[in-house]
Amino acid sequence: MVDVGVNEWNYTINGRNQFVYLVLVHLLLIGLNGTNAQNRAPRIKEHPSNTVSGRSEPATLRCVVEGRPKPTVQWFKDGSPLPFAEDGHRVLLEDGLLFLRVNRGKKDSDEGVYWCVARNIVGEAVSHNASLNVAMLRDDFRSEPRDVVVAAGEPAILECLPPRGVPEPSVHWLKDGEPYDVEVNGRVTVTDTGNLKILETLPTDSGLFRCVASNIAGDRQSRAAGLIILRRPHFIVKPNNTTALVGQTIEFNCQSSDTNVRITWVKEDGSLPSRATIIRGLLRLEHVSAADAGIYSCRADSQTGSSITSATLTVYSLPHFTQIPSNLTAWEGDVVSIPCEAKGLPTPTTFWILEGSQDSLLFPECTKSNSSLLYLDGAKPEHSGRVICTAVNAAGSIMQEAYLTILKKGANALMKPSLDEELTILYEREEHLTQYELVQARKYLQQNVLVLRRVEPLSSTSLKVVWDVCIHKHIYFVHTTIYEFILFMYFYSFRF
Repeated sequence: MVDVGVNEWNYTINGRNQFVYLVLVHLLLIGLNGTNAQNRAPRIKEHPSNTVSGRSEPATLRCVVEGRPKPTVQWFKDGSPLPFAEDGHRVLLEDGLLFLRVNRGKKDSDEGVYWCVARNIVGEAVSHNASLNVAMLRDDFRSEPRDVVVAAGEPAILECLPPRGVPEPSVHWLKDGEPYDVEVNGRVTVTDTGNLKILETLPTDSGLFRCVASNIAGDRQSRAAGLIILRRPHFIVKPNNTTALVGQTIEFNCQSSDTNVRITWVKEDGSLPSRATIIRGLLRLEHVSAADAGIYSCRADSQTGSSITSATLTVYSLPHFTQIPSNLTAWEGDVVSIPCEAKGLPTPTTFWILEGSQDSLLFPECTKSNSSLLYLDGAKPEHSGRVICTAVNAAGSIMQEAYLTILKKGANALMKPSLDEELTILYEREEHLTQYELVQARKYLQQNVLVLRRVEPLSSTSLKVVWDVCIHKHIYFVHTTIYEFILFMYFYSFRF
């Protein structure tokens, strides 16, 4: 019994020890995990960047890191750990590497490729590479400007290729010892290679020019080069645009202030008219015609260049009628058209004035067929009156009038008129004709419906006219006796 109790007691003690051990291990693991949670791997917050420094000038390569525990930083150059600087010209800072002076020599040179490495118990981080160079600028220009001579208004280029340097030098120009700035409008520019380019030279651009190359290592100036701007011939009198009428005489004047200048005249797209004369720069054209219109250019030539100025000649001619309107008699309701055509330079505009019971203006858009045809579709008695065709252009205007008579059909019957005292003609019977019938008869007479046979004198105041009548169904008033018809038409021939 006693042995059994001892064994149970020992078993109980061992179980308790195991439990305590497990609890302690668990607490230890929890503590270790909490400690690891507070640690962070290194991170590069600011990487070093490429740097160019002057010789013996200070420089800094930045390397800002973070992590927990705080990382240590080690620098490398060209693949090897950076050794300690015995002369003290290089100092390791908390956030970078400081060069109190940058050395550049064959044996001891700070130029190279650098990077930093940050480490702690959690890990490490490596920065970007950064190069450190010592600025330099050679003395010799690869290309220097040379003297340039151009006429005013022509382009000019002064060439310059600067010395080699680190960093690549920038280029600017001096004129007569003063900075020569580029122009916003692009007339003066500096090319990427350093050339000075002037698109359109001015007399004020003349001077001595130097090309200046600069970087942080210093400045270099090229030799001086002269830019000479020759003054082109200058016009003190220029021709003016002129407008003339056909047949007039015009003059274009062109004078230069330079004595050694040759002045010539040319006509664009053609030769000068045969009537043209030139006297000391004065171009004279007599009796101009439409073919003389155009652009005339005066050219002044000298050893320094050429100058050109131009003027335009515009030739106008007054309108003139090529077809004039004529008097017209028509019946109410008829279609009336009266032609009227005019020509001129510039082409004239034609319109009509109707002076009837109500005055009217008819412009080209109110006419048919063409702009010079008066067209009335359905004439009315109130259209009767004077009609005036007017042609207008820049040179002037002209007018031509005619008379338009519109008659009513079947109205105003005419009685046979009494005979004049000096004319004794016997009528066998009284005739009643309307005005319409008389007008129709006159139309047929104008169409040669009568063929004259003979004329016989009867007395000092009378004639006997004999003709043949061409039969027409509309000539219903022709009498059976030729003699009566002769007398009737003979009498009315004095009254139309």
